[in-house]
Amino acid sequence: MKNNDITFVLQGPVVEDVTELSIKNIRNLFPGSFIILSTWENQKVDHLHVDALLENRDPGPTIMAYDKKGNARTTNVNRQVLSTAQGLKSVTTKYAVKMRTDNYITSRAFVDFFTAFPERNKQYSLFNNRIVSTNFFAKEVEKGRKIPYFFSDFFHFGETEDLVNLWDIPLFPDYIYNPQYKGKIQHRNFPKRLTHVEQELWVSFINKKKKLVVTDELGNAENVEESYNHLLNNIIITDGKQIGLQVPERLQLGYCDFPYYYYTFMRWKWLYEKEFKIGSTTPLSFKLKWYSGYLIRFFHKGLRNWIKSKIYYERL
Repeated sequence: MKNNDITFVLQGPVVEDVTELSIKNIRNLFPGSFIILSTWENQKVDHLHVDALLENRDPGPTIMAYDKKGNARTTNVNRQVLSTAQGLKSVTTKYAVKMRTDNYITSRAFVDFFTAFPERNKQYSLFNNRIVSTNFFAKEVEKGRKIPYFFSDFFHFGETEDLVNLWDIPLFPDYIYNPQYKGKIQHRNFPKRLTHVEQELWVSFINKKKKLVVTDELGNAENVEESYNHLLNNIIITDGKQIGLQVPERLQLGYCDFPYYYYTFMRWKWLYEKEFKIGSTTPLSFKLKWYSGYLIRFFHKGLRNWIKSKIYYERL
């Protein structure tokens, strides 16, 4: 893979100093690669030296829910989808990297992961090749239980065709306030638990290929099982530190060294080796630490949530 086979798509608003640093680091690490900045109209871009500039019309925040007082809860999901999809559709090279304008890289290491894990099951393979991702905000456990399809949307590297396929999804409609539920938290999954943006992105993509329904953030047993199948056949999760991905301090909470809450590369590799019956290289100490951590979390919160789901949510 040559540098000029790769295009970097930086998506989002221009972040003072960080976006410029990101561009400079890419130039130093990948001389000859192309850089596309997919941002919004009226951003300060004159000092940024990129190969292509896309100034999209800002779709604004998206209303996902209302709190008990009737205040809208918004996310930037449509901003991310639009700027990412538009940027990727402009790529002409075989490979592409999608990353945020408030992140930057300090290493070429992510390229080495791309072909390192060749085993796949065609039944669950939705891309030409796996996408290299990261464990920033890639959750395996939430509320003491395994959560489906909560994969990171920070950084993606793979074939351009695959990345376009992943991100070319419909924009999400605003949730419309329902006066009938005044005084309650309301959202599209009401009265179940609201799914997260990360889940919605992957579910929306998978629904282009096969019917998938997740109506609660913790899903059901089938959702969780299918989530692992799609994860292991379509994504390689790397630790942010492994690939030199730097994120703002406010987002560093989306990563945890203790192995049960967020995925880690070692956890992903353990699951991969188990799925494809490859000799395990995962230390026993890590496995014991993971199981003990998960069991502590499950008995602290998960058991209560499991009972609640069985009695209430799964009957809705």
